[in-house]
Amino acid sequence: MKRPPITTDDIENLIRNGVDTLLRQHEYSMGYLLGNDDNIVETNIVLHLGAEFIAKGHAVWAESPFKNDLSEKSVNHLDLLVDLHPEPSESATLLLAEAKRILKGNGTAKVIEIINDYQRLVAWSDLGLGERPMFFDLNMPVERVFGALVVLLAEESATAPADGRGSSFADWWEHLGNQPTGYDTARLNELGHIVKHMKRGVKRSRFTADGLRLAVAYALFEKQCSIEDSDLVIAKHEAAHVVVAWRLGLPVRFVSIEEDETNRETALDGRTLCDWTSLFGTTSNRTLCTNAFAVAYAGAWLDAQIRGCSFNEAYENLPTDSRSAEVIRSKLMEWEKVDSTATAAESKAGCDLAQRVVEAQMSRIERLANTLSSERLMDEETLKGWFTGDVAAHGV
Repeated sequence: MKRPPITTDDIENLIRNGVDTLLRQHEYSMGYLLGNDDNIVETNIVLHLGAEFIAKGHAVWAESPFKNDLSEKSVNHLDLLVDLHPEPSESATLLLAEAKRILKGNGTAKVIEIINDYQRLVAWSDLGLGERPMFFDLNMPVERVFGALVVLLAEESATAPADGRGSSFADWWEHLGNQPTGYDTARLNELGHIVKHMKRGVKRSRFTADGLRLAVAYALFEKQCSIEDSDLVIAKHEAAHVVVAWRLGLPVRFVSIEEDETNRETALDGRTLCDWTSLFGTTSNRTLCTNAFAVAYAGAWLDAQIRGCSFNEAYENLPTDSRSAEVIRSKLMEWEKVDSTATAAESKAGCDLAQRVVEAQMSRIERLANTLSSERLMDEETLKGWFTGDVAAHGV
């Protein structure tokens, strides 16, 4: 039986339950969350929230990377990513959460971090290929996103009365009235402008240690994402591969915006199958592999143009395109009886060729992407018919 759509109230209840267990554990441990460094404390926040969502049948990932950085450089992470109701469906609903701890003396710095966290969460639909948290980049359209900011506060008990009408950060978070001392006014105003339209609340601990007690503040928002836009992003990427292959005379057996598991080893992420090896013996091995490299690199050049980033930055986020390039490299090594260093010239030439073709054929790529996002799958004969019509209407 299909479950009803989850609501912001549902998310709030789960977060409040997770915070309750966190505060009980804090009391049981005699103040554990007042010591240690911020990373350990924030990890415990995520642990208790994640446990609550897991108990309700949701799928949870902590420290979900924003991109798969093949060069092993530092990457951005989400503290918590939750796939809400992860049963098979055509689209996903996600919760993205960031946790912070504020102690006396680090308030303004943490407020700046919270503002930056919010900007990352709310910009979900604007992220490019490879930048969304893993599991939900290319594999599944995302229809709804909930964002959560969760902040643990260690405050002097005298300024955090039970009626919530004092001058603490927690009181300000709830009522957006008098600002607490020790914070930059402009930054608090900026944060206040952000959270005033969000569903928010505060849970307070009854336990006091060294004159301090904990409070946990949270704020929630929901954002609808356009599934059509998500499909079109994928379609543009795949269309770049196809158009470059067409321009260079390499056959494409099919293209799809949905993964095909049966073709994962031979197709680019199971979506585009360019059968370039069928042309073996019709031209020089180096020329054929140069053209094949161009097809493999075309998607990264398209992404780089859309996002305004470098080719290398875009390519690092495309492990399946990289895998395709390595297949081409291995074939060239096999056919020419050379090692990998002797394939660099063809790889570079293919990369440059891909850039030229993508830039020259951008309008055609966009037209094909529009068709592909509607058709979802185009086989070889359909593609031939489309290119014939497009050339007749727009020229080569």
